[in-house]
Amino acid sequence: MKYLINTFREMPDTHQARAQMMDLIGRTFATNGRIGRLRQVFFICEGWMSMGRKENLPKIRPSEDPDRLEVLIISGLQVEGNKKNLILFQMDRDNQNRLVDLREIKPSGERAGEVEVPLLDAFVKGFQGAIREQVS
Repeated sequence: MKYLINTFREMPDTHQARAQMMDLIGRTFATNGRIGRLRQVFFICEGWMSMGRKENLPKIRPSEDPDRLEVLIISGLQVEGNKKNLILFQMDRDNQNRLVDLREIKPSGERAGEVEVPLLDAFVKGFQGAIREQVS
């Protein structure tokens, strides 16, 4: 089994641009011939999260919310069966900004079991599209 890792220094500002980038990276991985059959893909990133309630949703971006949480997001997609997983961890830091703890954030509510990973969907779409183009 082969593993490839790609890191990003920056991500585009919009969701659409991030999805296009992931599609292109999927195509690139497929055409370089080093992977073979794609079985699963993961996306790990840091970000900001705002907590809100259905009746009181945040009105500003999480990065601008003074009550935001710093989070580690690990998403995965198994290609066969299109099985998606997502785990969130709150990142706690000390006064010197060193990471001191990761605490899992368990989803709750009516949609707790639903997982969407659109950037991984875009990667797989690009990968599979490039493979189909090579075969035809």
